[in-house]
Amino acid sequence: MKKVIWIMLPLLLIGCADHAVQRQGTESVAYQEKHKFELSFESKEKKVEIARLEAIINQFDNKQARYDLYIPKQYQAQGTQVLEHMLSMKLRPDWVSSHIDEEGEAFVLVVSQWSSVLDDCRPLTITKPHPQAGCAVETNRTIQLVNPGTRVN
Repeated sequence: MKKVIWIMLPLLLIGCADHAVQRQGTESVAYQEKHKFELSFESKEKKVEIARLEAIINQFDNKQARYDLYIPKQYQAQGTQVLEHMLSMKLRPDWVSSHIDEEGEAFVLVVSQWSSVLDDCRPLTITKPHPQAGCAVETNRTIQLVNPGTRVN
């Protein structure tokens, strides 16, 4: 029995001596950005500024952004044309929606997308463990899951 204890004691000590860093790692914040653009008319024929609309849409990542177009009640016909033009720009149809604005005077485009603020990861060295162990893994996980709408359940 003594021999078993003497054999087990060094194994237990060796097993406890080598352990991973058990700190939290990195922190990140995910938040939803909302940008609001008011579109005016460029002529007396009441046509919306299509060039400006394209410039607005092109500045966002179409794999993340969602578009809500608020159309004044009196301009529903023009609103349908604007919506069709937006869909012709290869946007995801389920991420583009239109709403009738009963009291509005101008078209309003609201673009929402998810963003994240991440810690800067320092290189991990074997000789000096530090509290950011696992930082790169957590950063990549946050980037992949920053938009809850794209998550597969």
